[in-house]
Amino acid sequence: MKKRKIIYMLVLMLLFEMIAPATVEAKTSWAFTKKGVPCYSDASGSSDAGSISRYSGFEVIEKKGSYNLVKYKKKGKTKTGWISKEDMRDLCLKYDGSEIAMVAEGIYALGGQQIKVFFLGNGDYRLQLVKTKQYFAFDPDVGDFVLSEQKEDQNNLWTFSRVDHHLLIQNRASGKYIIPNGSVIQIGTYKDACKSDWVFVREGTNTDPYRNFCQYDGRWGGKKNGSSTKMAQAGCGVLAPVNAIYALSGQFMEPMQSADYACETGYRVPYSGTDEGYMKAVAKDLGKQYGISYAGKVETISGIKKGLLEGATFVAHVPGHYVAIADYDKKKDKYLVLDPHPLPKRKTSPFGSWVSAERLGSGGLCVSVAFKYVKVENSGFHWDLNMQKIKVVQNIAVNLNPTSERDYWDYLLQLKGRENEKVE
Repeated sequence: MKKRKIIYMLVLMLLFEMIAPATVEAKTSWAFTKKGVPCYSDASGSSDAGSISRYSGFEVIEKKGSYNLVKYKKKGKTKTGWISKEDMRDLCLKYDGSEIAMVAEGIYALGGQQIKVFFLGNGDYRLQLVKTKQYFAFDPDVGDFVLSEQKEDQNNLWTFSRVDHHLLIQNRASGKYIIPNGSVIQIGTYKDACKSDWVFVREGTNTDPYRNFCQYDGRWGGKKNGSSTKMAQAGCGVLAPVNAIYALSGQFMEPMQSADYACETGYRVPYSGTDEGYMKAVAKDLGKQYGISYAGKVETISGIKKGLLEGATFVAHVPGHYVAIADYDKKKDKYLVLDPHPLPKRKTSPFGSWVSAERLGSGGLCVSVAFKYVKVENSGFHWDLNMQKIKVVQNIAVNLNPTSERDYWDYLLQLKGRENEKVE
């Protein structure tokens, strides 16, 4: 009986494999339409189901035979449909549409202390003080910022946002923001946060894994860059600095904010592109908020190589276009080019391309001049951990109740146990 049951199960599995299409893939990818793309209601293209408009981004959620099932937005509504692989190849451009970490994972200097940033997805982060392994948290009992031993806690989830290019850090549970107050960190309102200026300075190597943000990304590619063109058509001068800054400091400059700044400062050239003066101006005027500064022009490949080895990144002008040069591989003797608009003549990829020095000296990637970005030296805020501990004790004492009183004495005992520990 048992043997018969096993045979029966094997037959069912074989039948399922014969019936199920072998070409179905589930990996998500993203693309942008150069022209309007027809959609169909099924994977055989038997009936029309509208179209995806020109300069629109869409998500590929399934691949089956000669068609892709896609999800897109039209007139404010989310729709699905099937498009042919031929149209995908001929009428669309691929890009990385995955969630963007406004501050990439890694270790940063903040107020003279090392902070480890963990990106959890859906805009959520955890921030850890490297020295003590404690997490940034909001304490609802005292209504203020604390350093907590607890990792899995809803009170230590944070989000990043930018207002006028200034970085704001908000607690997910309370909706409150952290602000610098003298030499300590405390909780404040949105109005308080907008007056503050957090500067994260990335430590160690450049951002890894790299992201190549393309000008035709569906999140901004169809938006206007000035009054004459779309970002997808003429946004390389805006996206090249975004790529160079993200690779260097791990911080994302929203492309439309970058585009608006170019227009406001007169560096946007109508019906054309972006004046090269923008590469210096954006780094000098806004660089500190993103943890970088401008370090001059370089006109040789050897100069670019030297800068990359020292930890810099570059925005480079190539024939009719701007790209970022973000890294150098000693073993392979190749340079990482982040091209905001990959084209066959440049032989670049929407996901980054490692190229030789010869490629950077001739053809579509021939560099005429490069603008050098380096990390800022300090943020201006000095975080005193001893004062932070004293502030916590004061907060607990002010808010004494049966629970917080116990916390107060527990915290004093904790400090007693650490009295020989040196805290800078």
